[in-house]
Amino acid sequence: MSRSRIVIMLALAVMLVSAVGCSLGVRKAGSVVTGKKDSVFIITGHNESLTAYKAIAVEKLTSELGGETESQLCILHAEIVKQLEESKLFDCVSTSDSAPKDGIIVRGRIIDYCAGKKWKRIATIGGEAFVIVRFSIETADGKLLGEFNSRGFVKDALTGGDVKDTAPLICNGLMNFLEDRITR
Repeated sequence: MSRSRIVIMLALAVMLVSAVGCSLGVRKAGSVVTGKKDSVFIITGHNESLTAYKAIAVEKLTSELGGETESQLCILHAEIVKQLEESKLFDCVSTSDSAPKDGIIVRGRIIDYCAGKKWKRIATIGGEAFVIVRFSIETADGKLLGEFNSRGFVKDALTGGDVKDTAPLICNGLMNFLEDRITR
């Protein structure tokens, strides 16, 4: 094998390692989730049926981290309400902090967040920026029906994307959790 071929193969190997994101960072405890990058990690409520509930209220989201996450909260809240309205899973979708007698409340808080650097996302083909949200689904009287983490990673490697791009992925996790527990 020629020397130039070996150099090219080594360069390709280095690019491949960078592309799959082999560099791992240590994150705070409780933020690690398994499965696909936009998956849901269920803490409680594996088999809880939500079929009896006809209304849903989306409470204002919070963050344990402050700072940059505040703007993400508004984007995420709007995306959740939009997806719930479009899904037609519930007869009524509201943004109040209380649910009617036949409804449930969605509460969410950002538990981990990394805006990352745009140049690094382009160089490593995504995965550098992410948001992890812990959702809880409760009845109007406070009974916990389910708690889970939903996460979204920025996947746009061509332009570098933005951490705001994680909102639809996080909402997909919420919608999957709800749809799996509603049979109409």
